[in-house]
Amino acid sequence: MEGKTLRPSWFQRFAGPYLFARKSYAQCGEDLILRFLLEGLHKETGTYLDIGAHHPYYLNNTYLLYARHWQGANIDPLSENIEQFDAVRPRDLNVCCGIASTTGVRDLYVFDPKTLSTFDPETAERYKLQGHRISEVRQVQMLDVGDLLNRCELCRNVDLLSIDIEGGEIEVISGLLERGVAPSVIVCETVGYAARLPEAVKDLNLVKSICDLGYLAYADTFVNTIFVSKDKWRKRQ
Repeated sequence: MEGKTLRPSWFQRFAGPYLFARKSYAQCGEDLILRFLLEGLHKETGTYLDIGAHHPYYLNNTYLLYARHWQGANIDPLSENIEQFDAVRPRDLNVCCGIASTTGVRDLYVFDPKTLSTFDPETAERYKLQGHRISEVRQVQMLDVGDLLNRCELCRNVDLLSIDIEGGEIEVISGLLERGVAPSVIVCETVGYAARLPEAVKDLNLVKSICDLGYLAYADTFVNTIFVSKDKWRKRQ
């Protein structure tokens, strides 16, 4: 009837918005950006390598993909974290180790919170100066990139690399590329930790170093930068 005001139905007002909601498990919504980008590269399913994976879904960049039938490998130096991955993500290969330039055993400085745990003594000292406490020092098995690939066949053809290891990221990425492992997409933590986020400093040298390896900085959440292979981006049509 002319002049009549149409009111939204109960469904439109209360249930409708949930049909369009997008749930994120990552720290700053990186998984939603990754999903959009990978779909743009025509990757509906694929494989990932998550180094410094931390938790199977909390602050995790790959759980959303796992829920969409992707599969991959999760690497973390804390055995309790890997036990959670085994319980929650049984399709994945979950490995308790660190990644370094050489295979061996190194000290892991376990912090409170554990997300700050690092193998780098200088980084550990910097975190201590910011008021964080080392709860323990563990000896952890390290694998170099070659040994990782020998142990994990899945890792030889990954579409996505997620890496957060509190130092040494460029060495790992370079090591993968040198062995013919060239992820289409990389998400990497590119900000130095600070107790207060406004005081954190972006590592522009790390961003440039990854771009120099043949990647384009596609998106940035300040905490993490998402890179896409320049070659794959040009060929996405």
